[in-house]
Amino acid sequence: MQSRSETRVTSLSAAISDTFETARLLADVPQIRDKLAERLLFQHWDEPTQRAIWIASDGSHVRRVTVTGLSVLEMADMWVSFNERLSRAKFNLSPQLVREIIEAEIDVSVTLVN
Repeated sequence: MQSRSETRVTSLSAAISDTFETARLLADVPQIRDKLAERLLFQHWDEPTQRAIWIASDGSHVRRVTVTGLSVLEMADMWVSFNERLSRAKFNLSPQLVREIIEAEIDVSVTLVN
């Protein structure tokens, strides 16, 4: 298990028309590719890699935000908070917003990785 000092948030984004970048962004969750043409907020816990993945699409651009360094229990406790805050942010998924939520909810330091 990783220590809390290793909690990281990474982000990738692409135009949906850029098939190469979109495929790279969706490598772990290709099953949602056909849904990107509409507004979408998708959440996924990847058990083998212990990562939380969020995918947001506005119909023309897609963004992926990935959180590593937290346990499945910590992430499960935060799903409700994420949903509420993302709703208030009009589903503008950003790495900064995800970092703010994590730091507020479980009081850990989070590193943004570009």
